[in-house]
Amino acid sequence: PKGDAIRKNYADKWLRLLFECSRDFGFQMPAAICCDLNRNPDECAFLRMAMARTGWTDVDQLQYGEEDAPPTYCHSGAAHQGMSGPGCTRIDLVLANAVALAAFVNYEQVNGQGVAKHAMLTASFHLPSFGAKVTMPRTPRSMAHLE
Repeated sequence: PKGDAIRKNYADKWLRLLFECSRDFGFQMPAAICCDLNRNPDECAFLRMAMARTGWTDVDQLQYGEEDAPPTYCHSGAAHQGMSGPGCTRIDLVLANAVALAAFVNYEQVNGQGVAKHAMLTASFHLPSFGAKVTMPRTPRSMAHLE
């Protein structure tokens, strides 16, 4: 059942793993994570804290500023423009690290093209070809901190 303590704990462990490992992507490599987290950042303090602590930005919310970003999922049917109410939430995210954020151009939510009840999310970044040497990220040091 939704909200089950075991399921929530399991989801939090996966979120922790995602953010801790992604922290080691490095500060010179642009990275974006497109995901269905089944957690609305507006309603999940753990998710907001993890994003802030590891330097990821929700580009959907960035696009809307102080306004509420629109839902990306509709439990009662296909995702559509202006969906709201019970069962409509924002569980699909595009997250960008600081390097990708500097190259961020546009975010768009396309309804009727995604998977069943989800909107399709697109993000554009202007990334000129790299002329400098880029080092590979090291093995995640955060793995040792996991339970």
